[in-house]
Amino acid sequence: MYAKCGLIRTAEQIFNIDYVNVRDQAIWNAMISGYTQNELTEEVFLILRQMLEQKVMPNAVTIASLLPACSSIGSMSFGKQLHGFSVRNFLDKNVFVDSALIDMYSKLGVIRDAENAFRRTPEKNSVTYTTMILGYGQHGMGERAVSLFHSMKGLGIKPDAITFVAVLSACSYAGLVILSACSYAGFSKQS
Repeated sequence: MYAKCGLIRTAEQIFNIDYVNVRDQAIWNAMISGYTQNELTEEVFLILRQMLEQKVMPNAVTIASLLPACSSIGSMSFGKQLHGFSVRNFLDKNVFVDSALIDMYSKLGVIRDAENAFRRTPEKNSVTYTTMILGYGQHGMGERAVSLFHSMKGLGIKPDAITFVAVLSACSYAGLVILSACSYAGFSKQS
């Protein structure tokens, strides 16, 4: 709670004093997530090392919290290691891990790997679709973003406001003003 409110040092104090002997996965994940959300990437990886030294196994929440830190420091190598770990431990079937993988690969400039992660996602939802649409937008692939948006709607997955902004943003990056208008019309009919 403290980390989400930006009070990461208070969260650290509680973690280091109150939970020194009873740190389970949830406690470790809370700190990893808090460091990631507060963009303290060095601390993210230090706490991960401590977690592993204590023989606490990372789970889907851990991986989904670590992957954004990889993209913020530009570490494709560590991101791929985490991806491999998630595959070996069957965590890559988790929608949160999949969305984080799509986001990480997109932000690191490897759109093909993002597309592969998207394709392999067994249960796609509006978050996975929106994340891939954002990735296309970041890479100036507006037409693919619009196509994916229409596929999403065709499968009965309801887009939300964030999806709509992602599509408009993708069109804007690619200079697709006409497609932006078409997407808006299609979006407003479905919502």
